[in-house]
Amino acid sequence: MRHRNTVLKLNRAKPERVSMVRNLLKSIIKHETINTTESRYKSLRSHFDRLVTVAKAGDNTATRRVFNILRDKELSMKMINDIAKRYETRNSGYLRAYKLENRQGDNAKMVKIELVK
Repeated sequence: MRHRNTVLKLNRAKPERVSMVRNLLKSIIKHETINTTESRYKSLRSHFDRLVTVAKAGDNTATRRVFNILRDKELSMKMINDIAKRYETRNSGYLRAYKLENRQGDNAKMVKIELVK
C-alpha cells in the first residue's frame, strides 16, 4: 500500500527529477549557498537531511552510500570530512532558506538556501 508516500514531482519524470536533485545537492555542497525556487528547496530539504545523517557515521559504508548519491569523489569527501563534522551535535535542520523577490520571467517564488553554521 502507498499510504503517506508522497513525492514532490516538480512536473518532471523520475530520471529528470533524480538528476535535478543530485545536481542541487552537489551545488549546495560545493558552494554552500545557492538560489533556487521554493518548491525545489522543499524537495531538496529532505534529501539533504538524509545525506548528512548518513555522512555523520563516517565509516566505509557511509562513504560508499554518499558517493552513490553524489557520484563525485571530491564532494563526497567534503561532505563526510567537513560538512558532516559540522553537524555532529545537530539532529536535523541543516539548511536555511531566505525568501527573495519573485523571478521576473515567470513570477516563481525564489529562495536563497545556505548551510546552517
